[in-house]
Amino acid sequence: MKGSVINFTAHVKNIGVREAASELKAQFLSENKIVKPQRDIPTLTLLYDRYLEERFIDLKIANQFEVGLVKERSIMSGRIAVKVHDHDGNHIGYIGFKKEDGSWFFPKGFKRPLYNLHNIKDSKFVIVTVDPFDALRLISLGFDHVISLLAQSMTAEQEEQLKKFTYILLLHKESENIVHRLSPFSFIKAPSCVTKFKDLSDEQLLQLVTK
Repeated sequence: MKGSVINFTAHVKNIGVREAASELKAQFLSENKIVKPQRDIPTLTLLYDRYLEERFIDLKIANQFEVGLVKERSIMSGRIAVKVHDHDGNHIGYIGFKKEDGSWFFPKGFKRPLYNLHNIKDSKFVIVTVDPFDALRLISLGFDHVISLLAQSMTAEQEEQLKKFTYILLLHKESENIVHRLSPFSFIKAPSCVTKFKDLSDEQLLQLVTK
């Protein structure tokens, strides 16, 4: 039979041409049926860097959480990369920190989870930081239930995850908005004396977290 696919479908199903066209569109061009190829996430070689030492993150913690300088050819080249997992523990990529200007790089389309949330099990209490380096420093001091927003702001998805905790210690210099959003659901404490973690001694940091 000669003719278009639309005409063929209309003939076989004994329906009108317009109806056949709509049916073909729904079957083959629906957004739900379009399978986009997934790009493989590379496994980067992460090297321990002096900057991590300056942030009080030792080699053991850096290796355990897969954080380090990238020298190989990559969009993270020259940056300290932090391996990130989603809330279910799936590796979703890396974010990169540039030592020279203190800026963070997020790959296109990257959606921020709560860093390290997948490692926290059956806890009603959580410590929330802005910077993943600060979270890793606290972990190195023996605090297991520490996460990071990976930025100054809190996303809607992060908010929903944080509402599951009964007690929250928020270490954030500008905490008002986050406290306002979470306080109806959790008991949240946000010390007003928070400064840059790297300027605090271990003793000062322990006092801030435990008082």
